[in-house]
Amino acid sequence: MKKHKVGRAEQLRIRERVIERDGGLCVLCHASQCEAHHIISVRYAGAWDERNICLLCDNCHRHMNHGGGAHTHEARIELLGLMIDKYGYDMTDMPELWQTFLRELGG
Repeated sequence: MKKHKVGRAEQLRIRERVIERDGGLCVLCHASQCEAHHIISVRYAGAWDERNICLLCDNCHRHMNHGGGAHTHEARIELLGLMIDKYGYDMTDMPELWQTFLRELGG
């Protein structure tokens, strides 16, 4: 997948599809007050791709982004695994995403 700039309108469409896919609930604790979360952050070239975005409540989102060090990385690996298992995503067509993820983890 090539990285490309996604405009605000497309971001909103992707967000709406993610809300529908995740049933409007946090994928980790099933709370109803949620935010869209990039599993691999945009800062690390994480894609605006539904496979890289999920809904998380404020607490889970804060934990995922600010849990700190190895704990945060382990949580992201666990979350990515959950998304693959839950939605059956085939990530083999996303080699750049995987490489970015490994770089982010320092691997």
